[in-house]
Amino acid sequence: MRIKTKLTLGLGLLFTLIIFLGGIGAVYIHFLKLDTRNILHDNYNSLLYAKSMLRALDKSGDGRLAQFEEQLKNQEGNATEVGEKEMNSTLRNYFEAYKKNGQRQEDVIQIREWLIEVMEMNMQAIALKSELANKTAVQATIWIAIAGIACFVI
Repeated sequence: MRIKTKLTLGLGLLFTLIIFLGGIGAVYIHFLKLDTRNILHDNYNSLLYAKSMLRALDKSGDGRLAQFEEQLKNQEGNATEVGEKEMNSTLRNYFEAYKKNGQRQEDVIQIREWLIEVMEMNMQAIALKSELANKTAVQATIWIAIAGIACFVI
């Protein structure tokens, strides 16, 4: 076999190994991006909406009901966890009762309790999804290390 052929085959093999390692890295980076996006998009927004609703309850004036209503609509459109849609429905019922009953303090207490439940549900989901992202990162590290070692051996 001629030297030119050997060099071509060797460089071709190295090029293939580099592409292989790059592909594994790109795939796992994509998985990590999806895991992170799920946490931020789904659950973090729910926490922001709930916090805004709590702040609206603490304000005085007529604009607070409109602000609460707007954030509640946002939250209803962001029901991503199991049971969150039902919790939003219950929250909506309490809010409607609050508006209808002359804004009683008892209704505010119920609304606050349900907002805290929604927040706790989403914080637990963040913790679980964060753990999933950590497992994906560990798995990525292992596979990239195995592929790197295999490339080194080759």
